[in-house]
Amino acid sequence: MLSTTNRARPRVRSRIVFVSTSPEMWGGEQSLLSIAEGCNAAGVDVELWCVSPVMAQAWRDRTGLAATVRPLRNRRDRKNASWLLPLARAQRGAAVVTFDVELLPVMVLLRPLWKVRAVSSILDLHVSLTGRLTPGLTRFLSRWIDGCIAVSEYVAQQVRGRTATTVVWRPMVEGPVQTRVRQPSDPLRVGVVGRIDPEKNVIGALEMLSRVSPLPRVIVRGAAFAGDESYVQSVIERGAALFGANFGFEGRVAREDAVRDLDVMLLMNTSEPSGRVVAEAQLEGVVPIVPSAGGAREFVEDGVTGLVFVPGDPEGVAAAIARLHQGGTLKAISESSRAFALTAYEQGAQVDAYMAAIMGGGGDEGSK
Repeated sequence: MLSTTNRARPRVRSRIVFVSTSPEMWGGEQSLLSIAEGCNAAGVDVELWCVSPVMAQAWRDRTGLAATVRPLRNRRDRKNASWLLPLARAQRGAAVVTFDVELLPVMVLLRPLWKVRAVSSILDLHVSLTGRLTPGLTRFLSRWIDGCIAVSEYVAQQVRGRTATTVVWRPMVEGPVQTRVRQPSDPLRVGVVGRIDPEKNVIGALEMLSRVSPLPRVIVRGAAFAGDESYVQSVIERGAALFGANFGFEGRVAREDAVRDLDVMLLMNTSEPSGRVVAEAQLEGVVPIVPSAGGAREFVEDGVTGLVFVPGDPEGVAAAIARLHQGGTLKAISESSRAFALTAYEQGAQVDAYMAAIMGGGGDEGSK
């Protein structure tokens, strides 16, 4: 539930329009819904413009409000063209927050019109720019929007200095405490959770985990991005070869089941923007293990709220997990991770910070 503690709500614009062009519901879209829901609960007039009927229905279920669903055009030029007229009609005085960095061209094009109508343009930056809209072009275009709200310092530095930028961690809804009782003879249950594609280095995670002794029970949960099943099949085959009966592939699961019954959650991507699944793991008392590179590192204090390994060290993950076999370490980190998450990602506080950043046109130099 959204926090209802008495706090002075930041003054925001009369209307916020959240824009998502994703056809599916991944971590970024879950965060968008939590933020928009919180803004709505705080009395702000919120609109959601999206292309996913699933997302639109989730918005209706959570708020009772309608969401505008628009067709998606896959090519970048057509995507911008298809959003030109809808965005041009943004109501006077509104703040338009896009969760798609590839819409920057049309937002910049509309800047003169929006200035006349007192419409502000905000980029929610929760991706690494490599492989998307080129970093150089993004930095250039960012000069012509009103601000950026970034999910981590790691992604914020991509545009910092070009536009007003604030780091706001994503709000999380409190989950249940882990209830599974692990016997000393039970293998450690390690999860690799999230989108399954080469960028996430899932096969690399399996290779690292195969060096752990005793061999853990490895569970992969997630689905291919944009329907590319070839990498998924490679993951299944490699997992079965390395772990045999100790490997399980569960495909895409409900959000509330993402880290269910796990002891440890391993993230391998060294360019991870933040890793929403890291926060989900901490909130449920699952110990996250993350690389020392990328945004996820900002959420983990080594040995306190998770574990950190050095990318490129073939024994790095095995050494980290070995620490958990020391008496009481797993339980201690599990408890401190959850205690940290209950405060760091509390929905009301993070939504307040997000609204304050919108009011400031994206913010200044960081707020967590």
